[in-house]
Amino acid sequence: LDHPDRFLRDACERVRRTLGFGYVAVHIPEEADVGPELAGRTHCEGEESEWTEREQLNRIVELIARAGDNLDAFNGPQAVVRPLRNDAGLVGMIIAGDKTREAGNVSSYDTKLIDAVSGLLSTFLTNTRLYGEQREMALGVLESLSAAIDAKDPYTRGHGQRVAYLSEQIALGLGFEPGDAERLRVAGLLHDVGKIGVSEAVLLKAGKLTDDEYEQTKKHPEIGYRILKDLKGLEDILPAVLHHHERLDGRGYPAGLHADDIPLSARIVAAADTFDAMSSTRSYRAKMPRETVLDEIRKSAGTQLDPAVADALLSLDLSEFDRLIEAHAKLSSFHVPAA
Repeated sequence: LDHPDRFLRDACERVRRTLGFGYVAVHIPEEADVGPELAGRTHCEGEESEWTEREQLNRIVELIARAGDNLDAFNGPQAVVRPLRNDAGLVGMIIAGDKTREAGNVSSYDTKLIDAVSGLLSTFLTNTRLYGEQREMALGVLESLSAAIDAKDPYTRGHGQRVAYLSEQIALGLGFEPGDAERLRVAGLLHDVGKIGVSEAVLLKAGKLTDDEYEQTKKHPEIGYRILKDLKGLEDILPAVLHHHERLDGRGYPAGLHADDIPLSARIVAAADTFDAMSSTRSYRAKMPRETVLDEIRKSAGTQLDPAVADALLSLDLSEFDRLIEAHAKLSSFHVPAA
């Protein structure tokens, strides 16, 4: 369910190879009650050289768009169409076309198997909708938790949300699949959850921290790890929570990991965390100008930060980040001018 488009492609490819069709596609209308990553798309599998009747698919998709809920099953000598339905009505069609000459015309065996697949896919599409609703609810809870942590310090309001945004964008820039990049968003939201165990007097101190106070702040990754480690579904974000203050040169904490020993997720969140920390006002200093922040990121690459991650960060369009900074500043008891 984390990669529904991949599941649909795999299903289409298995049917295509098993039954000898030139292509098998799942078409989902724009208005279908499914996950937003699926609606309005045609997921099609078949070698381009074999799509001698590619126009046939386009015509069928156009027919579906015109007919809406009125279109039902269709059998032809070289094509089969079956509706995909859930409790909300029609959510898509499975279309198998361009039956190869070697495989013969469409048989009753073909139609029975496609009937079975259409039932499976209908259930799958229903589950993607329910999973999406549950995921959005869970993310809402996590965002609320992140906001509650940030609220301990008015100077860091919105920090978790901004680190979440940057972490996801960096991951996408590094070639992560959207679903995997979203997990980096969750890691960014929760990376500082351990600060709930750090004294507010330390978090809000305007001057330099004593050695004992600094040691207290350094415990927040481990506190966060202990808070989250028994929560089902968050296992993959734990390395980022625990290790987002590690450095490539081994001078970070809590484990003093070096280079590739630091999980990639932690290296991504570390870069996002560093960027936002320099870009926002804190109790002990004003925010830095944008060019100064970018220069510091460049200088940190290879010692503190992963160079590839730093490059991905430096390549981002930061307009949405700046919008978040401004929006969070308005919610705080002070106003931070836009960069």
